[in-house]
Amino acid sequence: MDRNLVGLSILFFLAFVAFTGYVYLNNRSTNSVARATNIDATISANNSLVFAWPLTVPADNTTESKVTVFVRNTAGQGIPGKNVRVLTSIGTVKQDNVITDDKGQAEFGLVSDQPGVAAITVVSEGTQFDRSVTVKFE
Repeated sequence: MDRNLVGLSILFFLAFVAFTGYVYLNNRSTNSVARATNIDATISANNSLVFAWPLTVPADNTTESKVTVFVRNTAGQGIPGKNVRVLTSIGTVKQDNVITDDKGQAEFGLVSDQPGVAAITVVSEGTQFDRSVTVKFE
């Protein structure tokens, strides 16, 4: 067998062992799972988010704009299991209250039979979000 081939084989084997050892000893996936269950559950009105899409929909009481809410703490982490309510100046929110999923997300449908601009605000467990969004019904 050629000496260069033997040398490269040994070098490859040592690199493989070093990489495998590094991955095994520095496995961060279990640490991040453990940290995710110990997040601060205090709602941050400033870090929580609300989005709507589409921003313009027909005022036909059928076509809906999807309102997506992210309940977050002061570190910006999503908070699961929080009760969320969406309020609107015009139109109807199809869901009264939604509990956030494991990412801190909740979704709502918004419809209206009257044209105008709906100002949408969000309240979660007594905390009103600093951010809001508008949807235009035409």
